[in-house]
Amino acid sequence: MESDTILLSGSSLTKDLLNEATKLRHYPYSLIESFPLSLLRAKLVSDIKGGNITIARDFPSSILAIASFPSFDRMVLGVNVCRARATPLTSIVPLSDVKDMVESFREREGGLLILRTSIDNTCFIQRLERVGFILTDVLMHLYIKSENLRDKVKVGAQKIGQDNYEVREARSSDQERLVELSKRTYLTSHFYNSPYINKSTADRIYELWIRNSLRKHDSHVYVLDYKGQVCGYVVLRTLRIENYKYGVIDLIALAPEFRGRGLGVYMLKHALRNHLRLDSIFVGTQANNIAALNLYTKLGFKLLASEVTMHYKIK
Repeated sequence: MESDTILLSGSSLTKDLLNEATKLRHYPYSLIESFPLSLLRAKLVSDIKGGNITIARDFPSSILAIASFPSFDRMVLGVNVCRARATPLTSIVPLSDVKDMVESFREREGGLLILRTSIDNTCFIQRLERVGFILTDVLMHLYIKSENLRDKVKVGAQKIGQDNYEVREARSSDQERLVELSKRTYLTSHFYNSPYINKSTADRIYELWIRNSLRKHDSHVYVLDYKGQVCGYVVLRTLRIENYKYGVIDLIALAPEFRGRGLGVYMLKHALRNHLRLDSIFVGTQANNIAALNLYTKLGFKLLASEVTMHYKIK
């Protein structure tokens, strides 16, 4: 649960700027044409008027940002954490503006700043590095329209030799095995790459993530079962904006000893065929996770966008 959301803009909120803020708030989903941006822009205006989103005017006019302060992050990391997505509004952002941006965050929350921006913003990224931001990962966003999945997810029983594999919904008794798998899977994510987060804390983040997913009504957890042993899982979160329904693959894991057999594709096909009534399905994965990228492209997912994750320690 997020404690606050701030729209940071040194410029007046014109229609164009509200459009940019709406896209930024719902990035990368907002990049596809069918995403209901007009509805979301109206909701943004309503949230601002209702006080659900605070507007911070003391911000450089060359940068637009949306920031939140998740209580979950603060609980796990033990420090105040600000998650922000930012985009430059000019082709060249002055270094002084980036420094002013950091000061603006410093005045609001001390601790760790986790910032994402499109990989296309090369100059902005270079400025961020100059003031002390550290690159922690490069994220690739992919998506597919569900109508393009129907023929691809027709699957039968998977046999390797005489061994049968089953994909089923997770049970409460699977929880500890899922936690064990999570600690072996996401070692290239920004949590593990950050110099400000130790491995045990990163492990704890994913442990709580998978435990919470098992309890949330909008999260669907599927496991790959091999003779009673869970060897993989998929977490798919379903969301809705009025009539537009979409899914987000939050987590996917396969035990190393079961990789290279086509089981990842098989598991994902089974999971996705239960959600073909969604309009679109999105997923993000690290750019160096070639196996995952190959998995998604085999199923017809298309590259949508790429962004960097950068960490900055606010003292």
